[in-house]
Amino acid sequence: MKVKEGFNMDQCLDVLQKQFIDCKVKKKSDIYEREYIDVQKSFLVGARILYKKKKGKLLINTQPSVIFALFGILFALFSINIVSEVKDIMIDNFEDKPI
Repeated sequence: MKVKEGFNMDQCLDVLQKQFIDCKVKKKSDIYEREYIDVQKSFLVGARILYKKKKGKLLINTQPSVIFALFGILFALFSINIVSEVKDIMIDNFEDKPI
């Protein structure tokens, strides 16, 4: 999803914390200095929002874990609902819509 110019991950974090009160919402960065936000409803259910600055895009997927690696798509099915909710919120608030 292409985001608006001037997008900020802190704004995204605030919006998600207000929308998902019953979930853990944390902003992190990895060894490649990419920023991402994890929305975790339970141990098996969660979503990850990864921001690619150079392309100005957000990637929204299930949260990776060892269990997904072992059992594949079976456990990813649990997270489909929260991923679609996060996508809808991101589209409403941050999508770059053509004029």
